[in-house]
Amino acid sequence: MRDMLLQLQEVLEEFPEYVIIGGIAAALLGVPRTTADVDVVILTPIQEAEQIVRLFEQHNFQPGPDAVAKLRAGRPAKFAFSRRFSVDVRLASFRLDQMAIQRAQVIPLFGFPLRIATPEDLIVYKLASWQALDREDIRHVLQHFGESLDTAYLEEQIGLLAQEAGLPDLMKRWSSIREGGPDG
Repeated sequence: MRDMLLQLQEVLEEFPEYVIIGGIAAALLGVPRTTADVDVVILTPIQEAEQIVRLFEQHNFQPGPDAVAKLRAGRPAKFAFSRRFSVDVRLASFRLDQMAIQRAQVIPLFGFPLRIATPEDLIVYKLASWQALDREDIRHVLQHFGESLDTAYLEEQIGLLAQEAGLPDLMKRWSSIREGGPDG
C-alpha cells in the first residue's frame, strides 16, 4: 500500500484538485475497516482523460479496459497497481465533487498527505453507493462525529446529488439510516 500511495501522490501532484472518498477516507476518519483500493475524484476537464491515463501508466499503474472512455463518461476507471492494490478514479462531474474537493481535509497516511473527504461529504457519497459496507461506514461516521456534523450542509448536498444523479431515494436513505431503520 505504501508503494502505491507514493506513486499515487506523484500522479496527484499533477492534478492537485482532488478528494479521496471511499474506504480509505472512512478509515482515516476513524471507521474500523481495511481496504485495498483508493477512490479518487479529480477536478480537471474531461479533455485531460488521456493525460491522466498516461500519467498513471508512467507510475506503474495498469489501466482497466476503456479507462479513457470511462473517465470521459464520468464513470470510475480502475488502475491496478498490483494484484492486491488499485485506484479507482473518476473526474468531478457533480456539485458535490466540487464542494468535496474544496472542503477536503489533509490527513497523512504512511507519511503521505492525502486530501480526504469531510465526514459530511463522505456520507453523501456513501448514500449514493448504498452497499452494505457503505451503510456500515455511514453508521460509524455518525457515531464518531454525531452532533458535530453540519446536517444543513449534508442535507443540501443530498438534495443536490439526488437531482443531478437521478437518485430520488437519497433523502429516504438518509432518513432511514439516521433513524436506524432496517435499510439503515
